[in-house]
Amino acid sequence: MVTTRSIASAAATTALIASAGFAIAAPSHLSNCAPSSPFDRHFTMSVSAGGMAEVTIARLALQNAVDASVRDFAQRMIDDHSKANHELGQLAAREGDPISTRIDLKHASVLHQLSRLSGSDFDRAYMRAMVKDHTEVAAALRRASGMLADPSLRDWTTQTLPTVEDHLRMARQIARKIGA
Repeated sequence: MVTTRSIASAAATTALIASAGFAIAAPSHLSNCAPSSPFDRHFTMSVSAGGMAEVTIARLALQNAVDASVRDFAQRMIDDHSKANHELGQLAAREGDPISTRIDLKHASVLHQLSRLSGSDFDRAYMRAMVKDHTEVAAALRRASGMLADPSLRDWTTQTLPTVEDHLRMARQIARKIGA
């Protein structure tokens, strides 16, 4: 059943994504198509899409969160992921690896679900999503560091992992504090 609330929620999600300069699409939409290895290509695409999503979702959190620690965390996500996204983009351009120009469908779904919430419900759902996402990203970075063919990409992964682990520690702490 389509309700006015679901239509408004979908419109708000689309507007948020558009305002951030991103589009939703399958990973086949690339900005450059000369990867150094299939695994490196997949890794770079996945991480760049996830990084863009983190920034977009954090912008929503700045608008919707009521708890100050959640808003502070969201600002940290914007700052740190914007920096990492920029570094990865520069590295990918130098190495000829593709980067995603769009948020992946998994993160678009999370964004849509969060856009339908407000208040402490939003805070709890956002922090649960951040714990889950950063747990997955930390594990992926650990695995990838030994599998990437490009030494510069391996270095970036090794340098980025401690920040992601710090985000995970913070997300768990805030989630416990707010009962997520």
